[in-house]
Amino acid sequence: MSEPSTEEINKKIAPNRQSLEDRFWLNVQKTSDCWLWTGTKTTLGYGQIGVNNKMIYAHRYSLGLHLGSMPKLHVLHSCDNSSCVNPEHLREGTQQDNVNDAVRRNRNARGESHGSAKLSNKDVLTIRKKLKQGQLHKVIAKEFGVTKATVTGINTRRYWKHL
Repeated sequence: MSEPSTEEINKKIAPNRQSLEDRFWLNVQKTSDCWLWTGTKTTLGYGQIGVNNKMIYAHRYSLGLHLGSMPKLHVLHSCDNSSCVNPEHLREGTQQDNVNDAVRRNRNARGESHGSAKLSNKDVLTIRKKLKQGQLHKVIAKEFGVTKATVTGINTRRYWKHL
């Protein structure tokens, strides 16, 4: 006689307990485009579902259902909607693929929206104006509390090139 499957054991232990797939579909609201996750979400809006006392991303589970096995790589959204679980909007990719997508779609943090930015957009434009007027890099750096190398990077557009 063969060993019972985990699903068979779970049904004997908790016959009224819903399967993971059933719980998944209870938290999906299909729209004409995205399938929105209505269950638990991270602070960034990514859906989560509990599996064996561990939370996994709902979009990973969705793509796994679609492919027949859980993805081995990152799961990327083509729709830029973090709560979307529509497998037509999801694909496997590397972390570098994800970074490249963010840059291509202008979703990456840069300038004053970057968490470690010391300067505002206005500061950078003022620095460039002062540089055009011939002020010294080291004087500007001291005024704005940054290094001379930062001022040079702003001048050459190595930094803040989007402005």
